[in-house]
Amino acid sequence: MTIRSITPIALDLPFEVGGPKSQFAGRPRQMAMLLVRVETEDGIVGWGDAFGYAVWPVTRTAIETLIAPMAVGKDEDDIDALMHVAVRYSRQPPETTAIIPPAPRRKFTR
Repeated sequence: MTIRSITPIALDLPFEVGGPKSQFAGRPRQMAMLLVRVETEDGIVGWGDAFGYAVWPVTRTAIETLIAPMAVGKDEDDIDALMHVAVRYSRQPPETTAIIPPAPRRKFTR
């Protein structure tokens, strides 16, 4: 099977901290995160996340401009090859390579 698409999805959710409401720039703080949807040509869909506090816009850009173009069309079972290429093109591998989740995408089927 080959990877058909990788799509980052930004979420901005309210959250409780169990104390006074924290604010940033006069607004209530939100839990910003990035979900990553990976779909194969056979229709299998898997989900991962790329959590990075307030830097999710940079992570989304890395996924859209570096990781997705590198991974689309590649064999989804060859995780070692995907990780090798991702690390080679990344200056901060944990943030940009964590979005290639081997386990979750094998749990979901059509």
